[in-house]
Amino acid sequence: MLYIAGDQARELWAIPVNGGDEHRVKGMPSLTLDAAWTPRHNGIYFVNGDPGRYSLFYYELATRSVHRVTQLTDRLVHPGITVSPDGHQLLYAGIESSESDLVLVDGFH
Repeated sequence: MLYIAGDQARELWAIPVNGGDEHRVKGMPSLTLDAAWTPRHNGIYFVNGDPGRYSLFYYELATRSVHRVTQLTDRLVHPGITVSPDGHQLLYAGIESSESDLVLVDGFH
């Protein structure tokens, strides 16, 4: 079982399926996007980096090593990614721009 723990660090932790103590996944860096990761058969794909400079990485469980797969576009990456079963396609939501309006409503009660 995998989950994000910690207020600042956003670390990935694991709990053995048959019970036991939880532990930090060794070799996995702290994440900047707490929900931009997805487990696969032999590892974990995750997005990390600074806004505008995100990259897709792969954490290999057997070697406990991280490999950069590709740099993503300059969009803001919305948390939540998925990888196709064959590992050849990535689906993620990107935000090109974020805008808002400030509106004053007269007579609102």
